[in-house]
Amino acid sequence: MDEIVAFFATYQPVKSLLIAIVIVLIGRLLARFVSRLIERVMTAAQIEQTVISFMTHIASILVMVFAALMALGRLGIETTSILAVLGAAGLAIGLALQRSLSNLAAGFLLPTLSSP
Repeated sequence: MDEIVAFFATYQPVKSLLIAIVIVLIGRLLARFVSRLIERVMTAAQIEQTVISFMTHIASILVMVFAALMALGRLGIETTSILAVLGAAGLAIGLALQRSLSNLAAGFLLPTLSSP
């Protein structure tokens, strides 16, 4: 047991890599939990299946991106520049697809707000 502790004390990158892998695995479990929770809540509210599927996928992707950023931060990679690039890309895509995204939002809101 002392040899294992000494190994991880000596080789810090291996320890950081293992912790990053654990973070990603926990993020995957959390993403699955959040998507199932959203699915249950939205099904109970009698929202259409396409909207439920869309929302569960978006929530899962967001949780996984957050977990990946945490893992990269644990590995010593600077995540502020990655977040800045993602924000700028999101803004550029949002402005380029403004009209299409407004139609998507309208298509999302119609089945959500319609009375059952």
